[in-house]
Amino acid sequence: MFKIGQKVVCVDDSKQENICVAIHISYVEKGRIYTVRGFDSIQGILLEEITGGFYFDNSEAGFKESRFIPLKEDRVVDKTLSECLIFLN
Repeated sequence: MFKIGQKVVCVDDSKQENICVAIHISYVEKGRIYTVRGFDSIQGILLEEITGGFYFDNSEAGFKESRFIPLKEDRVVDKTLSECLIFLN
């Protein structure tokens, strides 16, 4: 279970349509970092950066927890360093 304010990384952006969601707005992208804002009525994760959509009762729909892993700060540093080294070469 994630905590509000926690940074997470999307590891699964496959097949995101959900028949319980009336209006789809945004989809998660694999590899992107998101911030947990809260949880929906069925424990889906609400994100600060995007809104997934809304259920038929107009409550906000979250994303499956299994789509994310916790962000480890050293991953960000490693990725940023790698990108800088590629740029310099």
